[in-house]
Amino acid sequence: MPVPIQPAFGPQEDKVRREDRRKPPPKRLNSWKEIAAHLKCGERTAKRWEKTRALPIRRLPGGPGLVFALTSEIEAWQLSNARSEDAVGSSDAEQHLLPDETRSPTPGSAATVPSTRRLLTGLALLALSVALVFGFIWRHRGKPAATARPHITTQQARNLYLSGRFYWNKRTAADLQLAMRDFQAAAALDPRYAAAYAGIADCYALSPEFAAMSPQQAYPKMLEAARRSVALDPNLPEAHRALGFVLFYWNWDRAGSRREFERALALDPHNSTTFHWFANMLMQSQDRAAALKMIDKARELDPTSPALLADRGLILSWNNQKKQAIEIWQGLERSDPSYLPSHRYALKEYLYGHNPVAYLAELRAIAQVTRARADADELAACQEAFLHHGEDGLLQVVADEHIRDVQRSGFGYLEAANILDLAHRKDAALDYVEMAYKHRDPEFPTLSNLESFSDLVGNPKFDDLRSRSRLPFPENRPASLSETSSASGSPAPLPATRSPTKRERSHRAPLLGSYCPVDPNPATLRGASSRVSVSSNTA
Repeated sequence: MPVPIQPAFGPQEDKVRREDRRKPPPKRLNSWKEIAAHLKCGERTAKRWEKTRALPIRRLPGGPGLVFALTSEIEAWQLSNARSEDAVGSSDAEQHLLPDETRSPTPGSAATVPSTRRLLTGLALLALSVALVFGFIWRHRGKPAATARPHITTQQARNLYLSGRFYWNKRTAADLQLAMRDFQAAAALDPRYAAAYAGIADCYALSPEFAAMSPQQAYPKMLEAARRSVALDPNLPEAHRALGFVLFYWNWDRAGSRREFERALALDPHNSTTFHWFANMLMQSQDRAAALKMIDKARELDPTSPALLADRGLILSWNNQKKQAIEIWQGLERSDPSYLPSHRYALKEYLYGHNPVAYLAELRAIAQVTRARADADELAACQEAFLHHGEDGLLQVVADEHIRDVQRSGFGYLEAANILDLAHRKDAALDYVEMAYKHRDPEFPTLSNLESFSDLVGNPKFDDLRSRSRLPFPENRPASLSETSSASGSPAPLPATRSPTKRERSHRAPLLGSYCPVDPNPATLRGASSRVSVSSNTA
């Protein structure tokens, strides 16, 4: 039985083949000129498309110029290129096949969209960069430029500095000597160690208060060390704190001092000593509300410090809150009878508050702490004067003692003038106000804030001196002061040649004895004595 012959193609494929047979054969383009004319472009463009866009070109043997192309292949190439344009539209596909010399992008086409996006992205990045630059300038306005690489000292110099801080915090004459020794050794090991010079400056800051060194000796050297520390490290808070201290108490530059203290707090907002010193500066600049705020902040950082609590009472006293101030000092005396600053502050308050009985009782309490013969002698003289001549006799003895103290120490002129004014010795008081200016007394800037010297107001000399107390110290200072500056440029050791004053003995005496309550009967005070400074503690 014959096997039936199967068709080579299915019905559908056979239909396609029949339709293809009816189509005309593809036209042959026999040169670059014909190919370019068919594509509606130049010959150079057609040749470039062969290399860059795979234009289907056939070549004949015999030479590189013998080429031909089939129109069907050209049309298929055009269609495939049009579909690869990321669905940008038929008109864009046609544009894509136009020659580069004649094609112009239309709005919204594939050629213009990337350019617009790039433009918008560039503008956004530019705006962001400008905003960041202005933000950085605004944040760091008024601040010195930070060094690119902070100086790193040796471990040995660092250990010496820490040892110096340990002794410095004890605040006695002997410990200040040890602290100065360690700070100077650290600076000798590393002359670029800014913290060592800040430590040296801090030793000079406390020397008039706790050691046998006058402000005329200490403060020029402190100014030199503080400025060197700031120059070595503009971002060291202790350097700016020391500079703020000496600018106020030696240069009498309130604005410059405030600026340095604010810079120190910006660099280290958790340093109780900086808040403490800034509070005292503000108190003596008559900005007492800000001073109270600063001392309270310092107490938050160091709540166990008796010095901060005692100075809070001092600020309250300057703010005419005498009762609250005395309550603070009496509380300190009850908790630690050996703590002398609370006695000294109360003593001064009783003297200026015309309370001689409490003044003598405070002297007796201090005498039991110091156990010093000189204190006993002074108290005996004060008791004798008060019993025979009353308060006026007591004031004369206290004034004479302060004059002798100034002659020994070389400072305390304004305090002596205050007491001479209380003792109704107006001419002598005016002379000591003038000496306070000439000798650059650290307390002279407070002259414009004091409520005393009422009888001298209207005196041309006094009014001129009072106006000077509001200004920085002039550059043409007296010749005697210029001699106190260090000629060698290196920090000098703390001297201990002259005899200590009553302020210094109060700090250097052994903390012995027990608290003696105030006895209103002056006769019971005859057997005891004391001696203590009544000036405010600036450090």
